[in-house]
Amino acid sequence: MRSRLNWSVSTVQLTMHMDELIILCRSPVLTKAVPMSRERSKLEGTNVKVENVPVLLDRHNTQYSTKGGSMASGQLSREEALACVGCRHACHILLYADTEAQLFEEIPIRHIVLMQMRFDGLLGFPGGLVDPSEESLEEGLSRELWEELGFSLSVTVEDHVSSCHNPSSSSSHLITHFYSRRMEEKEIREVEKAAASTATDHGHEVMGMVRVPLYTLKGGGGGLPSFLSHSFIGNSRSQLEDALVRFGLVTPEELQTALTHAEQMRKQP
Repeated sequence: MRSRLNWSVSTVQLTMHMDELIILCRSPVLTKAVPMSRERSKLEGTNVKVENVPVLLDRHNTQYSTKGGSMASGQLSREEALACVGCRHACHILLYADTEAQLFEEIPIRHIVLMQMRFDGLLGFPGGLVDPSEESLEEGLSRELWEELGFSLSVTVEDHVSSCHNPSSSSSHLITHFYSRRMEEKEIREVEKAAASTATDHGHEVMGMVRVPLYTLKGGGGGLPSFLSHSFIGNSRSQLEDALVRFGLVTPEELQTALTHAEQMRKQP
């Protein structure tokens, strides 16, 4: 949901990137890009008072920055997450690759990003619940990938991207751990083939792999906007949005445009 708000006085942190000033409001999590001259870039990292700043409220309570993608609320380090008493842990991974392929020999696809259709009809990333008392997070995720993808992938700590409390599961104290692995296009195709032919979970817990369209078709609806208008499990949509910007798969402007169109689609009768 997009909302425009006016704060009379707010404490913000300033971050410069190129010719834009990204205002990251501390609480609630709000963001708005404001043009600013390079001469004032010395304000970077300082706290200032800003009056009547129009800001954009993200429906996922997520910060966006051109420098580091988005940053969901409830962020934890891997160590902090593992120290949580009574918490459950779920690990998922983004697999992606560069590609020179074009849609209709005209529209650059640019990158292959894999997600999956789950048994409950929701979109999500490969992975699942892991018990750190029995195996490491990475060992558990590797096991889940073998079951869901039929592909042997040894996930390491270096693949870890983020850990955070899942806001939709506050009662169950679930912490989600997100990982990523950049692969070659050939490897991605092998994953897709294995997921449909040898994975034990195919047709049961997993209905099939899907590629995320990163382009936007003429008219502003088809492609990424349509994909983002679908239903996702837990915070997987926020994880996707974060990763797309974090790894340079789309620009912050492209993502925000897609989110705007996606929200309009969801409101249509």
